[in-house]
Amino acid sequence: MQTYGPETILFNELPLTDINFFDFSIGSATIKAIRENIAIWYYALRNLAIGLLLAMLIYVGIRMALSTVASEEAKYKKMLKDWVVSFVLVFLLQYIIIFTINCNNGLVAIMNAARQNVTAGSFDNVINNFATQALGISFVQGLGSSIVFCILVGMTLSFLIFYIKRMLTIGFLIVIAPIVTITYSIDKMGDNKSQALDKWLKEFVYTILIQPFQCLIYLIFAITALDVMKDNSIGSAVLGVVMILFIHQAEDIVRSIFSFEHAHSLGSTLTTMALASTMTKAIGKVSDAKKGASEGKAKAAGPVDGKDKQNKPKKKLADRKGPVGALARTKAGQAATKAGEAVSKKAARAKAGAARLKNTPVGKYLGLSAKGAAMIAGAAMGAGVSGNGKGAAAGGALGMGIAGMAGGAWQSMSDKQASKDAEEARTNAEKLKEPQENTAKEYHTWAQRTGLDPSSAAPNAQRIVQRVLAGEDMSSFDRTDRDFAQSISNLETAYKDVGVSSKNMESQIMNTINKIQNGEINPPA
Repeated sequence: MQTYGPETILFNELPLTDINFFDFSIGSATIKAIRENIAIWYYALRNLAIGLLLAMLIYVGIRMALSTVASEEAKYKKMLKDWVVSFVLVFLLQYIIIFTINCNNGLVAIMNAARQNVTAGSFDNVINNFATQALGISFVQGLGSSIVFCILVGMTLSFLIFYIKRMLTIGFLIVIAPIVTITYSIDKMGDNKSQALDKWLKEFVYTILIQPFQCLIYLIFAITALDVMKDNSIGSAVLGVVMILFIHQAEDIVRSIFSFEHAHSLGSTLTTMALASTMTKAIGKVSDAKKGASEGKAKAAGPVDGKDKQNKPKKKLADRKGPVGALARTKAGQAATKAGEAVSKKAARAKAGAARLKNTPVGKYLGLSAKGAAMIAGAAMGAGVSGNGKGAAAGGALGMGIAGMAGGAWQSMSDKQASKDAEEARTNAEKLKEPQENTAKEYHTWAQRTGLDPSSAAPNAQRIVQRVLAGEDMSSFDRTDRDFAQSISNLETAYKDVGVSSKNMESQIMNTINKIQNGEINPPA
């Protein structure tokens, strides 16, 4: 009759707990079915990931083609580089998985060879040896061995449960690996970090490589306890029991030293992530509500007494009476109007670009690419798992659901991007305000000196704009044109600071001069 102990589980002698999912030669039909299903779903999800990444490539390519501002072009070029990394990871991650598993199995095999090279009969099966000693004549040795035997039986059950969970966790991490590669480029767009991929790698590597340390700890303490308890004394028995109990504590020390405490079982990982996310959001909402209530009460309360000035609400300039308040309200209204115009112009340009794209072959394809890729990959998944048309239909429905999720994610990203664009437009409007107003001032002065009508002098001004953009020195301009030319040069510098490219510079400056001519931009008050 075969007996099982902790070493049977730790040294991969029990097929159920072995994590080598790439070995299909195993005799057990149950284990073989588990490994084949993991392989099928990994292959299907990898195809789905490739389809979604291709749809993302089309999106990024079109955004690059439509962008005209230098800062946007740089942003989408970076997105393209991150996409390339994601696409390479789809095919590279399986080799990382195989390499990690083989390294773990190699280390375990070395320790198993060392265990088997020890003198036969001493360490062949620790539980059997302690059971034999428990039935011995010596009362002290028998009592100590009985206690250790019970501890080892409990340890065997705990290792069995832990390693079954570990096997399921590794299988789950392998299956979702292709989906994690998609999140790499999306994560990099936000804060230039790949949280999902980093978390996956840590969880995968930590969960696998904890096994060699557990093998080493078990060999050191369990085998030493067996040798110590051969001495028929109470001290030896107590020391042997303490050494066995120290195995779990030594494991915790190793986890802490090598940061292996991040590795969890499948159930604890999902539960912890869900609870942490829920609690963080709830605490954040309560904190924001309390902070808002406290600030509102402090502002509404006003001064506590005549000497207390800290809580007295300050009156804004725009709320004041008289000329100061009127001027502040006028300036605020002008700034808001210009910011609104900048935002509207950017939105109109994006809308026009989308309208031009809509009826092109690429635009028509884009509308179907993401859903089509998801449907095809999903159908392949369903057919691969069930082997019939019903499975393909179910997989297609699953693909459509994933496409909807991806579409929702892209919509959320687009909303965030629109908010960022609006904020950028407002900032740029503030930066351009002073140089535009100075240009308006010099334009009117120049028109008066040359005897031109400011309401129709824009064509004449274009000649000076072209000379400035060509890089002519200011000393080469006539005295009547020099100040106006200098203001154009300053305006060019301001437009470069906000990301206007050189090829669009002349049209941007002439657009500003046309607004000055039409009275939309006025000299400073």
